[in-house]
Amino acid sequence: MRKLLYLALLCLPLVTHAADDEEEPLPDPVYYELSPSLVTNLTGGPKYIRCDVQLMVRGEENKALLAKYAPALRHELFLLLAEQDGPTLRTPEGKEALRQAAVAALRTLMEKETKQPLIEDLYFTSYYVR
Repeated sequence: MRKLLYLALLCLPLVTHAADDEEEPLPDPVYYELSPSLVTNLTGGPKYIRCDVQLMVRGEENKALLAKYAPALRHELFLLLAEQDGPTLRTPEGKEALRQAAVAALRTLMEKETKQPLIEDLYFTSYYVR
């Protein structure tokens, strides 16, 4: 009986430690600005879009990874923007659809390159369709 009690007491700190790991808070969000502004031609209607983009990740180490892959991220966004319909991008629904498509495309790229999607969100800090 004593051996069983001793064994149970030895395992107790492991169980407590495992519960602590589950409640560990997420790192603070940090933002990475893709600069300079993205400017590209559109299909149909208005001729071009100019926008500034900030990407949200968790932790400074992930922000550093975004800096490393910034050329690939910008390229992916240029490809996505160039296939967009100008009149649609002028509507709130079009802007939101573009934002969601951009997040999905950039997550896929980062998953391919780093084995982690990393990007939690994307924000347009300026947005002009002409």
